Amino acid sequence: MTMQCFNYMKKCISCILGMLLVVKGAYGTGENSASILVPVTLINMLHTCSLSFSGAGLNSNGGVYQLGSLKIGEEKEHSSFNIIVDCKDTDGTESINTALTASVRNPTVDNYHIQMTVNGQYNDNAPVLWLESNGKSIPVNGAPFCQGVKLNRNVCTLTPYTRVPLNSPGGEISAAIVFDITYI
Repeated sequence: MTMQCFNYMKKCISCILGMLLVVKGAYGTGENSASILVPVTLINMLHTCSLSFSGAGLNSNGGVYQLGSLKIGEEKEHSSFNIIVDCKDTDGTESINTALTASVRNPTVDNYHIQMTVNGQYNDNAPVLWLESNGKSIPVNGAPFCQGVKLNRNVCTLTPYTRVPLNSPGGEISAAIVFDITYI
């Protein structure tokens, strides 16, 4: 069941419960009252999944990935890191369909490339960053990637790449990427 479907079910159940309260309020008083009992079963589909990181100097909560020194005109592959999705239900064994999403706080060149800031400032000629998994660029626009189907643990290995244009200004570069879990 998708999260969208679950949200729809939550809304429907809320409507039913709301109607029950209205019905009880309208007919639950006076001598000629009747009780209506409607059994409702709510199945909580909210999964308990955690997101952690490993490799390339990152701690389990993420942190700062150091790209090191970059050279003008250079395209460079950096050390890979892992994003781990662990999902458990109440007995600790649930298999869940998940995917990762990535969004950025910097301007993007397109859906896959991030324009980094130089000394905290946006610049059209700033270095560009992108991430690949299994040789393919991952989207940084919130679209799902690295899907784990019926898994309670999904490990996604990401490799950062940078490209520094010939006319790029020098300085301290940065980009902020937010990763999240989505249920599919």
